[in-house]
Amino acid sequence: DDDDDDDDDTCTITAASAADDVFVANTNANLKFKDVVFRGGNRGLVVNDGGAAAGAYTLELDNVSAEQNAAAGVLVDITGATADATVIVDDAEFEDNTGDGASFTFGTNTATLTIDDTEAKRNGPWGIDVDDNTATGATITIDDSDVSSNQRGLRVDSANAAGTVNVELKDSSFDANTAGDGVRVIGSAGDLTTFTARDVTFDSNAADGVYVAGGPQLTASIAKARADGNAGGAGFDLSTAGAGGFDVAFTKVQAEGNTAEGVLLGSGQSAGTITLTRVAANENGDGDGANDDNVAIGGSANLAITADHLETNQSNGGSGLAVAETGAGTVMLNYAGASQSNDNAEFGLLINEAGNQGVTVINYAQLEANNNGAASFSTTAATITN
Repeated sequence: DDDDDDDDDTCTITAASAADDVFVANTNANLKFKDVVFRGGNRGLVVNDGGAAAGAYTLELDNVSAEQNAAAGVLVDITGATADATVIVDDAEFEDNTGDGASFTFGTNTATLTIDDTEAKRNGPWGIDVDDNTATGATITIDDSDVSSNQRGLRVDSANAAGTVNVELKDSSFDANTAGDGVRVIGSAGDLTTFTARDVTFDSNAADGVYVAGGPQLTASIAKARADGNAGGAGFDLSTAGAGGFDVAFTKVQAEGNTAEGVLLGSGQSAGTITLTRVAANENGDGDGANDDNVAIGGSANLAITADHLETNQSNGGSGLAVAETGAGTVMLNYAGASQSNDNAEFGLLINEAGNQGVTVINYAQLEANNNGAASFSTTAATITN
């Protein structure tokens, strides 16, 4: 039926009862939905691939709204297709659904999900939920979108995927989600995970602003991003458990006023290469004595850290920058540009080299560290070079 509140060229479909799905499509054919509202059912729009598709499969949602449904607004399950799947979402609204705003499940060879100019707000468990079970890789891109004020923001779970997973976030907000993370990415179990965020905010969530667990190998680039005031976790929490590699770069990033760390990085068994350029991570921690460092970096292999104009001031219970190497590797810390670590509850700079393999601090004079509660510097290092 037509709704006078919607544009004249938009079709509104309302469920016969709240127990019914609004629209269900079971098909192998390519599909496109344009200028449609799915409202007031159990689930709004349900798309199943209908079994093993012979070729590539494409689904487009253009100016589609799914709102006020008792379960998910949109539920897409493409697990039977044997080739590649492409889903394109543009100018969509997923709002006020009791379940996920939009849920996508892929079990294809490869999958590409592109979401642009979309709002997913005031939904249940997740604003946008992606379950990636692909054989050779998935790419998820979200641009110019707002995934805020849900119970949780965006989830990408590739724990059962075999290929590379790429997650790219641009010009978007993942803020004020009331029961969990702004963004949560579980990386590929068998391959590389890449995470890119540029011009994105992850503020005021109930857990971490961003949580990325990268599987055996993680590459991340975060630029012009902010994660402030997350009430139950860190601003940025990135880690990998494997030995494949850990390469993370932060540029022009702010992480302040979080309950736990501003930036928390764990390279696991991987050699870690970490670059912090013009990062402001101040006033983090809640003063409970745990997880209170402004920036905390850990791993059990070699850690190479470059800090350029890094601010780690006024931690509420911890240190400005804390580095822990728990294996037999070495820590190389290079202050390449003027940095500050002042007025922290404990140390300005804390380095714990458990294997006593040696710590090298280069351009030590580039660091200003004053008025810290314990001391300016603390290292358990075999070698310190200024």
